[in-house]
Amino acid sequence: MLTFVIILLVIVSLLLITAILMQSSKGGGLGGSTTGGMGGLNSVLGGRHAASFLAKATQYLAIAFFVLIIIINFMVRGSNVQQSVVQEQAKKGVVTSSSSLPRPAGIDVEESTVPFENE
Repeated sequence: MLTFVIILLVIVSLLLITAILMQSSKGGGLGGSTTGGMGGLNSVLGGRHAASFLAKATQYLAIAFFVLIIIINFMVRGSNVQQSVVQEQAKKGVVTSSSSLPRPAGIDVEESTVPFENE
């Protein structure tokens, strides 16, 4: 089921990218070119109808994109996703002392157990 939703998300994403790129911007964009872009769509629907169609398509595809992302989030959150070692130790309450951590290579640090003496 998760695979199907992810594939659907990829398809919606590609359609959303296409709809956004085909819209004409202030500088013309891909939609304003007569040799490519929306040249065929402009001739079929007319300039105003093509723009409103692409605006509505972008709106609905964006809503579908966010709904699919939320669905995927709930599907993954509900499953047994493996956690990192840090998250597992935090749940167990294990605290690692700094003395058991590995030292950086090439740096020798001597830890003295004798308190510092003032001369």
